[in-house]
Amino acid sequence: VDKLSVEPTRAHMALATLVRAGRVKRVISQNVDGLHLRSGVPSSSLCELHGNVFRERCRECGREYLRGFDVTDGSAYHRHATERQCDKPGCRAALHDTIVYFGEKLHERELSAAQEASRRADLALFVGSSLKVLQHYKYMWEQGSGGTPARKFFAIVNLQPTPKDKMADLVLRARCDDVLQQLVSALGLQVQKYDPAQDAVLRLSHAPAKRPAGGSHVGKAATPAQAALEQPAPTRQGSKQAKQEDAQPARGQLSGGRASNGSPSRKPRQEANGSQKLKGGSGAEEVEKSSGCGRPQGKPSKVVLC
Repeated sequence: VDKLSVEPTRAHMALATLVRAGRVKRVISQNVDGLHLRSGVPSSSLCELHGNVFRERCRECGREYLRGFDVTDGSAYHRHATERQCDKPGCRAALHDTIVYFGEKLHERELSAAQEASRRADLALFVGSSLKVLQHYKYMWEQGSGGTPARKFFAIVNLQPTPKDKMADLVLRARCDDVLQQLVSALGLQVQKYDPAQDAVLRLSHAPAKRPAGGSHVGKAATPAQAALEQPAPTRQGSKQAKQEDAQPARGQLSGGRASNGSPSRKPRQEANGSQKLKGGSGAEEVEKSSGCGRPQGKPSKVVLC
Protein backbone atom coordinates (compact mmCIF):
# COMPACT_ATOMS: atom_id res chain seq x y z
CA VAL A 1 0.00 0.00 0.00
CA ASP A 2 1.31 3.43 -0.95
CA LYS A 3 0.99 5.24 2.36
CA LEU A 4 1.30 8.64 0.70
CA SER A 5 -1.83 7.95 -1.36
CA VAL A 6 -3.94 7.63 1.80
CA GLU A 7 -5.54 10.90 2.88
CA PRO A 8 -6.85 11.96 6.31
CA THR A 9 -10.53 11.19 6.93
CA ARG A 10 -13.21 13.63 8.05
CA ALA A 11 -12.53 12.46 11.59
CA HIS A 12 -8.84 13.35 11.28
CA MET A 13 -9.73 16.78 9.93
CA ALA A 14 -12.35 17.35 12.64
CA LEU A 15 -9.77 16.61 15.34
CA ALA A 16 -7.30 18.97 13.68
CA THR A 17 -10.03 21.64 13.67
CA LEU A 18 -10.71 21.12 17.39
CA VAL A 19 -7.00 21.32 18.19
CA ARG A 20 -6.53 24.55 16.25
CA ALA A 21 -9.61 26.04 17.95
CA GLY A 22 -8.15 25.21 21.37
CA ARG A 23 -10.94 22.77 22.22
CA VAL A 24 -8.60 19.77 22.28
CA LYS A 25 -5.19 20.22 23.86
CA ARG A 26 -3.56 16.91 23.06
CA VAL A 27 -4.08 14.04 20.63
CA ILE A 28 -2.50 10.79 21.79
CA SER A 29 -2.36 8.17 19.06
CA GLN A 30 -1.20 4.61 18.69
CA ASN A 31 -1.52 4.82 14.90
CA VAL A 32 1.71 4.87 12.91
CA ASP A 33 0.29 6.15 9.61
CA GLY A 34 1.12 9.82 10.28
CA LEU A 35 -2.39 10.94 9.28
CA HIS A 36 -2.91 13.11 12.38
CA LEU A 37 0.20 15.09 11.52
CA ARG A 38 -0.77 15.24 7.85
CA SER A 39 -4.25 16.51 8.77
CA GLY A 40 -2.74 19.56 10.42
CA VAL A 41 -2.42 18.59 14.08
CA PRO A 42 0.83 20.32 15.12
CA SER A 43 3.51 18.03 16.49
CA SER A 44 3.48 20.05 19.72
CA SER A 45 -0.10 18.84 20.29
CA LEU A 46 0.46 15.26 19.18
CA CYS A 47 1.89 12.16 20.83
CA GLU A 48 2.41 9.19 18.52
CA LEU A 49 3.02 6.49 21.12
CA HIS A 50 3.83 3.77 18.62
CA GLY A 51 5.76 5.96 16.20
CA ASN A 52 5.27 7.30 12.68
CA VAL A 53 6.36 5.62 9.46
CA PHE A 54 7.54 9.00 8.12
CA ARG A 55 9.79 9.83 11.08
CA GLU A 56 13.25 8.72 12.01
CA ARG A 57 15.21 9.60 15.11
CA CYS A 58 18.81 9.91 16.23
CA ARG A 59 19.17 7.99 19.46
CA GLU A 60 22.33 9.86 20.40
CA CYS A 61 21.34 13.54 20.18
CA GLY A 62 17.55 13.21 19.99
CA ARG A 63 17.10 15.01 16.65
CA GLU A 64 14.16 13.79 14.59
CA TYR A 65 13.61 13.91 10.83
CA LEU A 66 10.27 14.04 9.05
CA ARG A 67 10.52 12.35 5.65
CA GLY A 68 8.47 12.38 2.51
CA PHE A 69 8.68 8.61 2.23
CA ASP A 70 8.15 5.53 4.40
CA VAL A 71 11.34 4.95 6.41
CA THR A 72 10.32 1.47 7.63
CA ASP A 73 11.17 -0.62 4.55
CA GLY A 74 13.72 -2.67 6.49
CA SER A 75 12.09 -2.31 9.88
CA ALA A 76 11.48 -5.31 12.15
CA TYR A 77 11.34 -6.25 15.83
CA HIS A 78 14.44 -4.75 17.47
CA ARG A 79 15.77 -3.80 14.05
CA HIS A 80 15.14 -0.13 13.34
CA ALA A 81 18.21 1.28 11.57
CA THR A 82 17.24 3.21 8.43
CA GLU A 83 20.66 3.38 6.70
CA ARG A 84 20.97 7.14 7.09
CA GLN A 85 22.98 9.27 9.48
CA CYS A 86 22.15 12.26 11.65
CA ASP A 87 23.38 15.43 9.96
CA LYS A 88 23.86 17.36 13.19
CA PRO A 89 27.46 18.61 13.34
CA GLY A 90 29.51 16.47 15.69
CA CYS A 91 26.93 13.69 15.84
CA ARG A 92 26.58 11.69 12.61
CA ALA A 93 25.09 8.73 14.50
CA ALA A 94 22.88 6.18 12.76
CA LEU A 95 19.20 7.06 12.41
CA HIS A 96 16.39 4.70 13.42
CA ASP A 97 12.69 4.56 12.65
CA THR A 98 10.28 5.44 15.47
CA ILE A 99 8.01 2.38 15.24
CA VAL A 100 7.27 0.42 18.42
CA TYR A 101 6.54 -3.27 17.86
CA PHE A 102 4.66 -5.54 20.26
CA GLY A 103 6.99 -6.34 23.14
CA GLU A 104 9.18 -3.26 22.64
CA LYS A 105 9.24 -0.35 25.09
CA LEU A 106 7.67 2.98 24.30
CA HIS A 107 9.99 5.91 23.75
CA GLU A 108 10.35 7.71 27.07
CA ARG A 109 9.66 11.20 25.72
CA GLU A 110 6.33 10.20 24.13
CA LEU A 111 5.37 8.19 27.20
CA SER A 112 6.14 11.04 29.57
CA ALA A 113 4.16 13.53 27.49
CA ALA A 114 1.17 11.19 27.26
CA GLN A 115 1.22 10.59 31.01
CA GLU A 116 1.29 14.32 31.74
CA ALA A 117 -1.51 15.07 29.27
CA SER A 118 -3.65 12.31 30.73
CA ARG A 119 -3.02 13.54 34.26
CA ARG A 120 -4.12 17.07 33.42
CA ALA A 121 -7.14 16.20 31.28
CA ASP A 122 -10.68 16.90 32.45
CA LEU A 123 -12.11 14.87 29.56
CA ALA A 124 -10.61 11.90 27.74
CA LEU A 125 -12.32 11.07 24.45
CA PHE A 126 -11.45 7.68 22.95
CA VAL A 127 -12.21 7.66 19.23
CA GLY A 128 -12.38 4.63 16.95
CA SER A 129 -10.43 2.28 19.20
CA SER A 130 -11.21 -1.22 20.42
CA LEU A 131 -9.14 -0.31 23.53
CA LYS A 132 -7.72 -3.82 23.61
CA VAL A 133 -4.24 -2.32 23.98
CA LEU A 134 -5.05 1.03 25.57
CA GLN A 135 -6.98 -0.59 28.41
CA HIS A 136 -3.62 -1.72 29.79
CA TYR A 137 -2.17 1.81 29.90
CA LYS A 138 -3.20 2.52 33.47
CA TYR A 139 -2.27 6.19 33.45
CA MET A 140 -4.97 6.89 30.86
CA TRP A 141 -7.71 5.72 33.19
CA GLU A 142 -6.55 7.22 36.46
CA GLN A 143 -8.10 10.28 38.03
CA GLY A 144 -5.77 13.27 38.39
CA SER A 145 -4.19 14.50 41.59
CA GLY A 146 -2.35 17.55 42.87
CA GLY A 147 -3.78 20.57 41.07
CA THR A 148 -5.48 18.54 38.34
CA PRO A 149 -9.24 18.17 37.78
CA ALA A 150 -11.06 16.63 40.72
CA ARG A 151 -12.99 14.53 38.22
CA LYS A 152 -11.95 13.34 34.79
CA PHE A 153 -14.70 12.24 32.43
CA PHE A 154 -14.42 9.49 29.86
CA ALA A 155 -16.23 9.20 26.52
CA ILE A 156 -15.89 6.39 23.98
CA VAL A 157 -16.88 6.53 20.30
CA ASN A 158 -16.67 3.13 18.65
CA LEU A 159 -18.95 0.90 16.60
CA GLN A 160 -18.17 -2.21 18.65
CA PRO A 161 -18.15 -2.73 22.44
CA THR A 162 -14.88 -2.09 24.26
CA PRO A 163 -13.45 -3.41 27.55
CA LYS A 164 -13.89 0.05 29.12
CA ASP A 165 -17.53 0.74 28.25
CA LYS A 166 -18.74 0.14 31.80
CA MET A 167 -16.49 2.79 33.29
CA ALA A 168 -17.17 5.42 30.62
CA ASP A 169 -19.50 8.35 31.26
CA LEU A 170 -20.67 8.32 27.65
CA VAL A 171 -20.57 5.60 25.00
CA LEU A 172 -21.57 6.30 21.39
CA ARG A 173 -22.02 3.42 18.96
CA ALA A 174 -21.48 5.47 15.83
CA ARG A 175 -18.93 6.33 13.17
CA CYS A 176 -16.11 8.64 14.16
CA ASP A 177 -16.51 10.78 11.04
CA ASP A 178 -20.13 11.55 11.84
CA VAL A 179 -19.76 12.08 15.59
CA LEU A 180 -16.80 14.43 15.28
CA GLN A 181 -18.41 16.31 12.40
CA GLN A 182 -21.49 16.97 14.55
CA LEU A 183 -19.34 17.88 17.55
CA VAL A 184 -17.45 20.47 15.53
CA SER A 185 -20.71 21.90 14.18
CA ALA A 186 -22.27 22.03 17.67
CA LEU A 187 -19.32 24.15 18.81
CA GLY A 188 -19.94 26.62 16.00
CA LEU A 189 -16.90 25.52 14.02
CA GLN A 190 -16.40 24.22 10.50
CA VAL A 191 -14.32 21.17 9.69
CA GLN A 192 -11.32 22.18 7.64
CA LYS A 193 -10.90 20.42 4.33
CA TYR A 194 -7.78 18.43 3.65
CA ASP A 195 -5.35 20.48 1.59
CA PRO A 196 -2.49 18.49 0.01
CA ALA A 197 -0.50 21.72 -0.30
CA GLN A 198 -0.48 22.00 3.50
CA ASP A 199 0.46 18.36 4.06
CA ALA A 200 4.00 18.46 5.48
CA VAL A 201 4.77 14.87 4.49
CA LEU A 202 3.39 15.25 0.98
CA ARG A 203 5.40 18.44 0.45
CA LEU A 204 8.58 16.62 1.44
CA SER A 205 7.79 13.79 -0.97
CA HIS A 206 8.18 16.27 -3.84
CA ALA A 207 11.46 17.70 -2.53
CA PRO A 208 14.79 16.55 -4.05
CA ALA A 209 16.03 14.08 -1.48
CA LYS A 210 18.43 11.17 -1.75
CA ARG A 211 17.20 7.80 -0.63
CA PRO A 212 19.50 4.86 0.17
CA ALA A 213 20.06 2.53 -2.77
CA GLY A 214 20.11 -1.21 -2.32
CA GLY A 215 20.12 -1.03 1.44
CA SER A 216 23.84 -1.74 1.86
CA HIS A 217 25.24 1.73 2.52
CA VAL A 218 24.66 2.09 6.23
CA GLY A 219 25.04 5.64 7.40
CA LYS A 220 23.96 7.64 4.38
CA ALA A 221 23.55 11.26 5.43
CA ALA A 222 20.16 12.89 5.74
CA THR A 223 19.64 15.64 3.18
CA PRO A 224 18.59 19.27 3.73
CA ALA A 225 15.39 18.59 1.76
CA GLN A 226 14.02 16.74 4.78
CA ALA A 227 12.67 18.41 7.90
CA ALA A 228 14.89 18.10 10.96
CA LEU A 229 13.15 18.42 14.30
CA GLU A 230 15.32 19.20 17.30
CA GLN A 231 14.53 17.08 20.32
CA PRO A 232 16.23 16.86 23.71
CA ALA A 233 18.70 14.03 24.01
CA PRO A 234 16.91 10.80 24.98
CA THR A 235 16.83 9.94 28.66
CA ARG A 236 18.61 6.70 29.37
CA GLN A 237 17.20 6.21 32.84
CA GLY A 238 13.57 6.00 33.80
CA SER A 239 11.65 4.93 36.83
CA LYS A 240 11.22 1.22 37.30
CA GLN A 241 7.50 1.67 37.64
CA ALA A 242 7.18 3.51 34.32
CA LYS A 243 9.12 0.84 32.53
CA GLN A 244 7.05 -1.97 34.04
CA GLU A 245 3.58 -0.45 33.85
CA ASP A 246 3.64 2.06 31.02
CA ALA A 247 5.83 0.47 28.39
CA GLN A 248 4.27 -1.09 25.32
CA PRO A 249 2.40 -4.06 26.85
CA ALA A 250 4.55 -7.16 26.58
CA ARG A 251 3.47 -10.76 26.86
CA GLY A 252 3.23 -10.79 30.63
CA GLN A 253 1.41 -7.46 30.81
CA LEU A 254 -1.62 -8.36 28.75
CA SER A 255 -3.30 -10.45 31.42
CA GLY A 256 -5.95 -8.98 33.63
CA GLY A 257 -7.55 -6.08 31.82
CA ARG A 258 -8.85 -4.01 34.71
CA ALA A 259 -6.92 -0.88 35.60
CA SER A 260 -6.39 -0.52 39.33
CA ASN A 261 -6.85 3.21 39.23
CA GLY A 262 -8.45 3.75 42.60
CA SER A 263 -10.86 6.19 41.00
CA PRO A 264 -13.97 7.37 42.84
CA SER A 265 -17.35 5.86 42.11
CA ARG A 266 -18.83 7.12 38.87
CA LYS A 267 -22.30 8.15 37.88
CA PRO A 268 -24.07 5.66 35.58
CA ARG A 269 -22.76 5.98 32.03
CA GLN A 270 -24.91 7.06 29.15
CA GLU A 271 -24.98 4.92 26.02
CA ALA A 272 -26.40 6.01 22.71
CA ASN A 273 -26.69 4.20 19.43
CA GLY A 274 -26.19 5.99 16.14
CA SER A 275 -29.35 7.89 15.20
CA GLN A 276 -30.56 8.87 11.75
CA LYS A 277 -28.03 11.67 11.79
CA LEU A 278 -25.14 9.35 12.55
CA LYS A 279 -24.94 7.30 9.41
CA GLY A 280 -22.50 6.88 6.58
CA GLY A 281 -18.84 7.85 6.50
CA SER A 282 -15.83 5.88 7.59
CA GLY A 283 -14.38 5.78 11.05
CA ALA A 284 -10.96 7.05 11.99
CA GLU A 285 -8.25 4.45 12.22
CA GLU A 286 -7.55 2.91 15.57
CA VAL A 287 -4.31 4.11 17.21
CA GLU A 288 -2.52 7.09 19.09
CA LYS A 289 0.74 10.27 18.73
CA SER A 290 4.67 12.31 17.97
CA SER A 291 7.56 14.44 17.63
CA GLY A 292 8.13 17.37 19.87
CA CYS A 293 5.70 16.18 22.48
CA GLY A 294 6.19 18.88 25.06
CA ARG A 295 4.40 18.74 28.35
CA PRO A 296 1.15 20.69 28.35
CA GLN A 297 1.06 23.91 30.33
CA GLY A 298 -1.75 25.88 31.90
CA LYS A 299 -5.22 24.74 32.88
CA PRO A 300 -6.48 21.16 32.73
CA SER A 301 -7.72 20.36 29.27
CA LYS A 302 -9.34 17.81 27.02
CA VAL A 303 -7.32 15.03 25.53
CA VAL A 304 -8.35 12.80 22.64
CA LEU A 305 -7.01 9.28 22.36
CA CYS A 306 -7.59 7.58 19.04
